[in-house]
Amino acid sequence: MRCALYGRCSDRMIEEHGDLLDALGELQTSFPDKPAEWFYRAVYRLLAGRVERVGAEHWLVKGLPELGDTYP
Repeated sequence: MRCALYGRCSDRMIEEHGDLLDALGELQTSFPDKPAEWFYRAVYRLLAGRVERVGAEHWLVKGLPELGDTYP
């Protein structure tokens, strides 16, 4: 398993956060040219409850002022 952002992960990290790490890996595959900061911000928005599924493969990501977002 390739660990998103880090390149490798401990067994404990995979056990505790495997689904999130898998999702990050897929996100990196979909957006290979994005910098690491973009992925950190994506995870922050997810953990802050700002990501909502609106379709089978469509998501609504609401902005966060603390990340400098200017729209909700």
